[in-house]
Amino acid sequence: MKRFFLVDVISGITGTGGFELKDPPDYIQYAKTIRLRIEVLMGRNEIYRPMLFIEYEQKSTSDLEDNPYVEVYFNVGFRFFSGF
Repeated sequence: MKRFFLVDVISGITGTGGFELKDPPDYIQYAKTIRLRIEVLMGRNEIYRPMLFIEYEQKSTSDLEDNPYVEVYFNVGFRFFSGF
């Protein structure tokens, strides 16, 4: 993965020319769960390429008017391997 986003409102704009007309989005898409996994090989002092896992969710803008808060989960995990 080279690029990711935390919040996206552009894809929620529907209709032809909606972006150019600055129409409000019908929904937003956001990163609900973000997990970063790091693995280390202890004996050789090496770190493997970190892995990032992202789960996205959508919420309609009408729902956001009633409740503007969303729950987001972030986790960092380390795994250590003993190597020679």
